[in-house]
Amino acid sequence: MKSRYLRFSILSVMLLTAVIAVAAMFYQRHVAWLAAQERFIEIVASDDHREDRTPEVRELVARFPGLVKRPGSMTYAVRHGDNALCRQFLEAGADPDDAESGIEPAPIFGPLIQDNDELVRLMIEHGADIHAGNRFDEKRTLLHLAAAWNSPKVCRLLIENGLDVNQTDSTDRTPLHDAAEIAEVEVIEALLEFDVESKKDSLGRTPYDIAKTKVRKYQGMQGELKRYNATVEKLKALDEASAK
Repeated sequence: MKSRYLRFSILSVMLLTAVIAVAAMFYQRHVAWLAAQERFIEIVASDDHREDRTPEVRELVARFPGLVKRPGSMTYAVRHGDNALCRQFLEAGADPDDAESGIEPAPIFGPLIQDNDELVRLMIEHGADIHAGNRFDEKRTLLHLAAAWNSPKVCRLLIENGLDVNQTDSTDRTPLHDAAEIAEVEVIEALLEFDVESKKDSLGRTPYDIAKTKVRKYQGMQGELKRYNATVEKLKALDEASAK
C-alpha cells in the first residue's frame, strides 16, 4: 500500500510539474508577444529613419511573424528597409496593398518611383493590386505614375503584367503624354517597345505636340533643349505613322 501511494505521489508531482512548465511557457510566450508587439508598433509608428532599427525589426518578425499584419507594416518596410526586409514581411503575410491610412499611397508607390522593378515584381507576386485607380483620378494608372516618375523598368514590368500602355486618364492623357512631359527618353523607349498609339489629350495634343512645345520653351537652355530634342525625334515617327 505504501508503495502505491508513493508511486501515486510521484506521478502527481510529475504531472503537476509538467502543467506548471507548460503554463509558464505559455505565459512567457504571451508576455514576450505583448512586449514584441509594443516595440514593433513603436518602431513602425516612428518617423526615425535610423538604419540600426532594421536588424531589430528583422528579429522581431522572425520570432513573431504575425506582427507584419498590423496596419502600416508594409509601408514601413518599403520606406525604411531594403528588398530583403520587404520580402521577409511579404512572406510572413504582410498585405502589399496596406496603406498606413486612407490618405497614404499604396506601398507599391515607393519602389515604383525609384524604378525598383525587383521589389515591384515581388509585391505583384504576393498579390499587390496594380489595377487600382488613383484616388484623385480613377482612370489614372500606376503606369501613368511610373512614366511621370521616370521609371522605365517598372513601366515595362507593369505592361507585361496587364496594364494598358494606351490607357487614358480623365484628361485623355496616356502614359506616353507623361513621358513626353518630362522628356525622359528611356521611358519613351520603354513604352515604344509595346503597341503604343499616338493619342490626343483633352487639349488636342499628342505626346509629340507636347515635346515640340517644350523644345520651343527651352530654346537657349542647352541641357533641357537636348533632352527635349531627343524626345521629339523618338515621337515624330509615331505621330507620322498615326497620321497615315
